[in-house]
Amino acid sequence: MCDKNSISGLLRLASRKCPHLRSLWLGRLGYFLGCLNFIPKFTHLQVLDISGSATADSLLHLLGTYCEDLRELHIDDSLVSDAGIHGLCVIGKCKSIQMLNLTETNVTCIGTTMALKNLPVLKELRHDSIVETLAYLHQSALREDVPTDTKYSLSALSIRFSSPYMKRNLSEAVSLCPSLSKVDIKTPDSFRNRDLLDLLPMEKLCDLTISVTRTSQISFDVGVAPLLRKSSIGNSLKSLSLCNFSKVNVRIITEHCPNLRFLSLDKNERLMELYNADERLAYQRNNQLAAPQKLKKLETLKICSCNCASNLLLLLSSPSLVSVTLENCYALTDDVLQKAADLDTFQNLEYFEVISNYRISFRGIDALMRENNPLKVIKLKDCTNVTDTNMEDWKQLIRDENWQLSITKHGRF
Repeated sequence: MCDKNSISGLLRLASRKCPHLRSLWLGRLGYFLGCLNFIPKFTHLQVLDISGSATADSLLHLLGTYCEDLRELHIDDSLVSDAGIHGLCVIGKCKSIQMLNLTETNVTCIGTTMALKNLPVLKELRHDSIVETLAYLHQSALREDVPTDTKYSLSALSIRFSSPYMKRNLSEAVSLCPSLSKVDIKTPDSFRNRDLLDLLPMEKLCDLTISVTRTSQISFDVGVAPLLRKSSIGNSLKSLSLCNFSKVNVRIITEHCPNLRFLSLDKNERLMELYNADERLAYQRNNQLAAPQKLKKLETLKICSCNCASNLLLLLSSPSLVSVTLENCYALTDDVLQKAADLDTFQNLEYFEVISNYRISFRGIDALMRENNPLKVIKLKDCTNVTDTNMEDWKQLIRDENWQLSITKHGRF
């Protein structure tokens, strides 16, 4: 890490050589206060990251005075307060900010309210209390009997585990932000399954992340599934991430989210079987099961922890896959990978990574090594059944076939 004098020297040089500097990343340096005198030199700044520093409100006042072109400001994990927001965009000239990161600061709901009201093109405001702030603005308008047609330009909204949350807060926040397309919910303990249905009015929702904890009141069956079954939500989603659920029904995702491009299933305890007991009994009687829907548009698949081979095969059968990352997926075997390859679903696959797997071996990875191979990267980490000899054989094949493919293997130590 550069020391304070080195940073000052670099900024002094940049102020002379790069007067039109547009992006400056100084996050986590911890001592930016001594460099404040350089801010007036960078009047064309559009992106500034000074997160994790000892920055105080004086910096925001300088930005508001000299950097009116600022579009993106990361000032999280710092000492800034409501007074700094006032100097930035109330009396300050920074009216074009689209992304403002205020997590882990001294800014309160007063400061976030100032930001919402004075940044007309603000797309994302990261702060623990952003939903609470929007709900307060909605409730205030109702109490004061003033028109509630005031809307905000936010396209992204997040709730953190530590966020204050009360019933209907999300509904009230959504009502004020008609352009919302991205929602990230790390469920506080007070968040309930029914609260997820407050997302139903969102006509433009395309990116949804839901993370739970052991004490969360959210489940897939009662909370997530009813939301995805609504065509207004399921059909609009292009990105879905689910983390730490006790169980997830992959079939509901494939049937109700046909337009997904990105799917992440992270550390969920169990992926439920594709067919329930009644369906399996009917199969025994009639020898017929309806084939599960494939995610025909899925391009990126990330799974951490998978116990069900049928679910994994279904997702690997998505014909548009470009990138696959599988970690601690003990359902991944040579047979599963061979079956997926035999379906010719890897015609677009460029990136394939497996982490922590003791079941995949030469035969499984070799199934990917085919003529006209689109693969560019194969990464194997902690795959104990893949030997150094296997690696040498593949590298020789790559040279012989003149493929533009990199294959690497790393152990845990």
